[in-house]
Amino acid sequence: AGERGAAAGLGVRPGTGLTPGLQEAAALERPLVMGAGGMGMSSPAQVTLVSEGAAAAAVQAGIAVPRRLALRLSLRRHPYVRLALNGSFSALWAGQVISLFGDRVNQIALGAFVYELTDSPFAVALTFFMATIPNLLFSPIAGAFVDRWDQKQVLVVSDILRAALVLLVPVAVLTNIWLAYPLVFLITTVSIFFRPARVAILPRLVPKTDLLSANAAMWVGETLADVVNYPIAGLFVVFLAGSLPIAFWFDAATYLVSAALLAAIAVPPMVRRLRGGTNEADEAIDGVDGAEGEAGIDSPPTIVADLKAGWAFLRHETVLLANTLQGTAGQFAIGIVTVASIILAKQITGSDGNEYRATYAFM
Repeated sequence: AGERGAAAGLGVRPGTGLTPGLQEAAALERPLVMGAGGMGMSSPAQVTLVSEGAAAAAVQAGIAVPRRLALRLSLRRHPYVRLALNGSFSALWAGQVISLFGDRVNQIALGAFVYELTDSPFAVALTFFMATIPNLLFSPIAGAFVDRWDQKQVLVVSDILRAALVLLVPVAVLTNIWLAYPLVFLITTVSIFFRPARVAILPRLVPKTDLLSANAAMWVGETLADVVNYPIAGLFVVFLAGSLPIAFWFDAATYLVSAALLAAIAVPPMVRRLRGGTNEADEAIDGVDGAEGEAGIDSPPTIVADLKAGWAFLRHETVLLANTLQGTAGQFAIGIVTVASIILAKQITGSDGNEYRATYAFM
């Protein structure tokens, strides 16, 4: 469920509590496995050179300008170029790609680490099971809580927490495999709160006209993390040989880099339309609604009301409902394939050596 009476400039769909960015991204969300205040950067996209501004005015007036300058103006008007020049969006995108690469290294290393130490397919299956259970328990409620928190702080704190938890995983596995399972559970749980915060903050970082392109760019980054990073992560883990804990240290470092990038983004304050008597007034609010309890102003909805509104919306959106049910069923197949791939890769390459790690990554 989204912010009640959300930002006037974000165009919340009546009765859904979802911004256009959330509606566009809802059908693209993937289930998670492991995870995936202050000053910030000013956006270069807001700075326009005088010469280019004059040239743009000349183009609009039908006056000829040098071809090179006209080409530069055309490029700057392209939505992806505007996004690249937006410092806050670039930091968000780069942080996502970097942390996702660490996640892929982590996932390959974790499966191999547990299997080599235990030689038990059940132990490997239980590891990934603990990494997916939080999706069922917390995904339906995470967004309702994130709406009430400072979303930038959620992103930064989530990355720092995940870095600390990932560092403990190899220690837990080497000490007692049963200690690793709650850590894996916690990493995915933190990631579940990270994702809705990332999706909800996006419409505050880019203009409404660039929101579709921004969602596409985020999706491309996540897809590249799968297509490119898995084989690279597999080769990385192969070269580590008997030093697999280094893979977890690397993943923790990517989370800290992502946290630093996210801490630098500049997030405009949220603007909510609050009703007071017969008049409506816009009030700039960043974080939790500070107007609760004031006379003549509606109090924010409860968590339960938000969850009911979200379910009512989903129930009447047949495409999203079908996608949700298919994704739920697909979780079972994904879990089977993930675990079976490790065992199959080991059987294909033989029991000696660690070449199966690369085979598993490519599979």
